[in-house]
Amino acid sequence: MPARELHEPNRTATALELFFDLVAVIAIASATAQFHHAISAGHGAENLVNFLFVFTGIWWAWMNFTWFASGFDNDDAIYRALTVVIMAGYLGFAAGVEHFFTTLDFSYSLIGWVLMRHGMVGLWLRAGLHNPAHKRLAMCSADGLIVVQTMWIAYVFLADSTQPYYLYLGGLIFLVEFSVPVYASRVGPCRGIGSVCALGFCRWRRWRLFWNRPYRYRQYLPNQLGAAYSYEQA
Repeated sequence: MPARELHEPNRTATALELFFDLVAVIAIASATAQFHHAISAGHGAENLVNFLFVFTGIWWAWMNFTWFASGFDNDDAIYRALTVVIMAGYLGFAAGVEHFFTTLDFSYSLIGWVLMRHGMVGLWLRAGLHNPAHKRLAMCSADGLIVVQTMWIAYVFLADSTQPYYLYLGGLIFLVEFSVPVYASRVGPCRGIGSVCALGFCRWRRWRLFWNRPYRYRQYLPNQLGAAYSYEQA
C-alpha cells in the first residue's frame, strides 16, 4: 500500500469511495429522521445535544476514512475488504441511533463503532508496514484509535446515562478523538499513546492510594518523582 503522490493529477473519487459516501448519507439520514421526530413532538431543544452527539460521530468516522483514502488508497483487494468492514460498522452505528435517541443507551451503536475502528486500525497498520517514511504517522494513528476506542467502551459500560454529565463526558472523548491526528502528525518521536495512557493510569492509581492513605506518603512520593524523571529522560 504505497502512499499516493502528493501532487497526483486528475484525482477522482473511486466507486468504492462514492459508495462509502452513500453509507455516510444513510447514517446522517437516520440521525436527522430521529431529530425530526423529536422536533415534531415538541422535544427538539432537549434532543439537540443528542443529535449533535450522534452527528459528530458520523461526521468523524467519515473524516477518518476520507483522510486515509486521500493518502494511501491503492484500491486492492485487502483495502476493499477493510473498507467494507468499516462500512458495515457504519451501518451498525446508524442502526443504533433510534435506540440512542430514546434511551441514551449508546451500546448498540458502540458495536458498529468498534467494527469501524477495527477496519481503520487495519488500514493504518498496513500503511505503516508498507511505507517506512510514514510509519510513525501510521503507527501513532493506529495507537490513538485503539486508545480512544477503549475510552468509548469504558464510557458505555461505566458511565451512567441517566446523569446529566453523560453526553458532556462523551464530548470530552470526542476532543481526544480530534487530537489523535494532531498528535500523530506533529508530536516528536512516537512513544506510543498506549504507553502514555498506561503510565497515566498507573500514576492515577498510586496517587489515589496516596490520597486514601496519606501516612504512607514517604513510600509513594519518591516513586512518583522517580517515574516522572525517568520518563522525561527517555
